[in-house]
Amino acid sequence: MSEAAATVQHALMQLGLETPMIENGLSPEEKYLQITWLMTEVMTTLGLDLTDLNAGTPEANR
Repeated sequence: MSEAAATVQHALMQLGLETPMIENGLSPEEKYLQITWLMTEVMTTLGLDLTDLNAGTPEANR
């Protein structure tokens, strides 16, 4: 993260506008895969058509 970005992040945190993140040990790819899987579970639970290209579903975005 650049120094300017860190300064902005700190200012936003001071104002309560930035949600601090903690390290969870997952790589960006692992996070993507986990979120994709979980969103698929949510959408399936709701009964959404995962093949609908207009829905922005994980399956449609492959």
